Amino acid sequence: MSNLNQYCHPFVPRQILPLIHPQFVLFSPRFPDQRLTRLEALRGMTIDPAYASFTEATLGSLEPGKRADYVVLSKDIMDEGAEFGEVMKTKVVATVIDGRVVFGEA
Repeated sequence: MSNLNQYCHPFVPRQILPLIHPQFVLFSPRFPDQRLTRLEALRGMTIDPAYASFTEATLGSLEPGKRADYVVLSKDIMDEGAEFGEVMKTKVVATVIDGRVVFGEA
């Protein structure tokens, strides 16, 4: 059996970085005041799409009774004061889907 765990994590921090940091000139908004905050970017990948797809009762946030899909990261990417280079070094330590660890150790 091939090792598919390397592809199992549902969240890659680099997916949201172009939305929140001006160093990604190609993907940054034309007007810097239109960049998303880190919290807005996180909500845009979690609770907001769950709400839009009418699945917020089971998806989108970590609450009792909901599916537990989340990642454990090596750094706190939500710290607005964190240096961009440090955020880019963030690694996925573990991935949990439906409450089961499918990658790493949680």
